[in-house]
Amino acid sequence: MGESASSTRHWITSVRQEGRLKPRQVVRNLVVERKVFAIREATHARTWPSQGDRICFYAVRSGVVAEARIASKPERENNPLTTNQGEFPFVFAVDEVRDYSEPIAIDLRLRRRLEAFEGRDLAAQWGWFVRRMHTVSKRDFRVLTGAPEG
Repeated sequence: MGESASSTRHWITSVRQEGRLKPRQVVRNLVVERKVFAIREATHARTWPSQGDRICFYAVRSGVVAEARIASKPERENNPLTTNQGEFPFVFAVDEVRDYSEPIAIDLRLRRRLEAFEGRDLAAQWGWFVRRMHTVSKRDFRVLTGAPEG
C-alpha cells in the first residue's frame, strides 16, 4: 500500500543525456517502458523518496516530460534495466506513469506561478531549481505537471 495522501511528498528530478540517449529518451527507456528510475547515492543527505511519493522528470533543456508514483523505496542494486549503474546505484520502481506528448517548459511564465520562485528574480539563472532531485510543494508539482489548479 502507498503512503497516505497527507504524507505524500512531491519531487522533481532532472535527467541528462546518457551516451547517445537524449534526456527524453532516457525517461522513456527507464520510466515509461521499464518502470524504474535510478539515483545517485549522494542525491539526498537527509531524506529519500518513499513509496507513494510523486515524482516528475525534467529532461534537460526541454522541460517536464513525465510524472509517476514511486512504487518502492530506493535500494542499492545492480539493475540491468538501468544505465550508468556505478553512478546511479539506487533504484526504485515507479507506476502510474504519465508520459507527456509535449514537454512542459519551465519558462518565465511557468516560473512566475511557482512558490519556489516567490521573492526571486525570475529573469535570473534558475538552474538551481533543476540541478538536483528535491522536493517541491504539492501546488508546484501540480503546476509543473500541468494539472488543473484547485
